[in-house]
Amino acid sequence: MNIQHNLQATCKHLNVCPLSGCSIRINNDVPEPEPLFLTPGGSKDGHGFYLPEGAAGIVTRATGQKILLACPGANNVFKNTNLGIKTATCDSGTTFFVNLVSYNFSNFAFKRYPIHVAGASNNTCYNGTKRHIEMGFEVESHFYKIIDI
Repeated sequence: MNIQHNLQATCKHLNVCPLSGCSIRINNDVPEPEPLFLTPGGSKDGHGFYLPEGAAGIVTRATGQKILLACPGANNVFKNTNLGIKTATCDSGTTFFVNLVSYNFSNFAFKRYPIHVAGASNNTCYNGTKRHIEMGFEVESHFYKIIDI
């Protein structure tokens, strides 16, 4: 059995088969405290997050595709910069460009874990007498809703 055949079998098993680009193993390549993985310009709910795939928990991006990495919370920034948000562009493997500088994904750690927020929404229930509570993350001027209670 050759290496290419083994790789194809592994890809089929994991259901994650990038032909080229970046593959980030959530449990191995991402430092703690880890950033939020957001879709630049994507929806502001659970669908706006990049979610890992397969048993190995892999996020894949094609070369040139972007990921918005965010550190929500007051004064929560990346350890290697004073930035609270970065747009990272896939190069290959676990290498991404931020502001034209090449970084391995292992460099993208927060100073602290992301801070979630909760608050009353404009949606009501019980004939308008109660309001829904939304939980999620504030990233710059956007609220990414994860839960609506």
